Amino acid sequence: MQLTSSPSKRFVLDGYAIVNCCIWIARIPIEFCTMHSSLHAISSEAQSYLFKQQCARQWRGFLQAMAVEFSAALPSDELRDLMQRIGVKFALQNPLPTCTTLMQLQESITSQWSHIDWGWTQLTQDTSCLTIQHHCAPLISAFGAEHGSWIYGFLQGAYQQWFDSAGANHLQVRQAATEDAWGSVRFELSL
Repeated sequence: MQLTSSPSKRFVLDGYAIVNCCIWIARIPIEFCTMHSSLHAISSEAQSYLFKQQCARQWRGFLQAMAVEFSAALPSDELRDLMQRIGVKFALQNPLPTCTTLMQLQESITSQWSHIDWGWTQLTQDTSCLTIQHHCAPLISAFGAEHGSWIYGFLQGAYQQWFDSAGANHLQVRQAATEDAWGSVRFELSL
């Protein structure tokens, strides 16, 4: 798997383009994305269609009903904790190989997510933290935007487990920014 960047801020992942670093449009070939270099060039109908493709129809109704029931039974902070535990279990079932560089870690994490069509990850080192930008997770499409306060606990738990396994178990993964409509969310790893 190869993730490269161009000066136009269009990323290429295995020969497919990622437009404007905010949406991986169903692996549209790079030739199409050259013609449509902006998400705004895509009609609202196409955006709606692509958003619905993030979660299979057979699961959407079930997952949204489950989210409503969960929300009625538990407070948001407990649901987030539950999703974190589920994320930890996911990461334990999908361990990363040993990585010696930040780029290798990013590629390994992206490989895990892209293998199941859950987007990709960008890791950026700052002076105070490591930023984890997850792009295009299908959680909003699957569970509904009204559950955004707790569904991203899944990603938080998975990232925490992967970083713990990589030797950063003294650091904490925290959500640093709210999600966008396409399922992109930012976390920070810090003390």
